[in-house]
Amino acid sequence: MAATYDLATSVGKVRLKIGDRAVAAAHFTDEEITAALSERGGNINFAAADLLDTWASETTAVAQSYSVPGLSVSTSSQGRDMAARAQALREQEYNKPAYGTAELNLSPESAAQIVINRALRRGV
Repeated sequence: MAATYDLATSVGKVRLKIGDRAVAAAHFTDEEITAALSERGGNINFAAADLLDTWASETTAVAQSYSVPGLSVSTSSQGRDMAARAQALREQEYNKPAYGTAELNLSPESAAQIVINRALRRGV
């Protein structure tokens, strides 16, 4: 199972968003990322969020705390941070503007104007 990091591909873009860029020690294989992309219709943000949730669950399940005099470290915060990043990616996707144009054709003149408007939008 391969792990690559090429920003020209959707797999590479997902890796960038989830912080899984060190391919020698990649957490997810290209096949796993491709499957997540497929499940989410190719949407990079949603696929990345799903993978981050998976990674966060795994991290939290094996969370450990280390303590030495003057310093205490807990890996459970990593899971919380990943889950928060996943939620931020979903919010980013949900908040994208979804709009287009609609024109009503009631007469031959308005039909002609619609054709002109389309040409103008295309820069013709």
